[in-house]
Amino acid sequence: MSGEARKVPAAAAIAVSVMVVGLMILGTLCLFLISYVLIGEGGAASFANTFFIQCIVFTSLVGGWLLAGTLLGARRGAREILGLMPVSWSVVLLSALAGALLTFPLGELDNLWQLVWPASSEEAAMMIAVHDPDSAFERVFIILALVAAAPVGEELVFRGFLWTWVRTHAGKTAALVVTAVLFGCAHVFLARTIPLIIPVGFLLGWLVLRTGSVATSIAAHAAFNGTPLLASWSGLVITGWNNVAVEHPHQHPAVLAAGTAVFLACLAGIFVLTRPRPPRIDVPPGVH
Repeated sequence: MSGEARKVPAAAAIAVSVMVVGLMILGTLCLFLISYVLIGEGGAASFANTFFIQCIVFTSLVGGWLLAGTLLGARRGAREILGLMPVSWSVVLLSALAGALLTFPLGELDNLWQLVWPASSEEAAMMIAVHDPDSAFERVFIILALVAAAPVGEELVFRGFLWTWVRTHAGKTAALVVTAVLFGCAHVFLARTIPLIIPVGFLLGWLVLRTGSVATSIAAHAAFNGTPLLASWSGLVITGWNNVAVEHPHQHPAVLAAGTAVFLACLAGIFVLTRPRPPRIDVPPGVH
């Protein structure tokens, strides 16, 4: 048999992806319920614990996927399957900056969305607890869960092996759409925000599509999760951005415009830096 991947129908590839994400959601909810019974309500720690548990579930599924592929004689290496391909640091840093600045336009979009689907009192209380934790331990746990575990675990799953699987069998467009939608649906415990998370999935998918490396989506995801937290903890509060205690807040138009403009400039920079270069032609000495 050749080393090429065995072809399956595109619908089957998408169905497998949906099944895997369904298992993630089920596993996350089950482990969260177990931790809730054993630990009880924990404010910020309880909220962050969901992401930490989700990372455990994701990592287990990634490991199982790679182990199954190895046992079945897959020819592709783990690095290729997970999208851990090399990419320049300048592109990674621009991706992180884009993720941080995405909080401005998406934060205002969330402000408008709350006019249609307001946040529940429980969700608001959890977000306030995350932005204003009671102890240094909770801050460390939140950083580990939301800025380290969740971005790495989620990106290796969605823009890693699910992206590779769907793209191999159904093409680039299907990979972009399917992984973005499933990424949003995987956040079922924040159901109100699913319509807002799906566009984030498209951006993260575009980064991988453009750069060929999941390192860029991990950097953007981590910066997106961490920037509002670090800003709040350092005393920088922008109404409508990380001041979750305000009812129906909105960002100052100048702040929103500036943040969005720099965000778009970062995407333009990534686009330019990742343009394919024409092949170099070496001219022998003496040839004019």
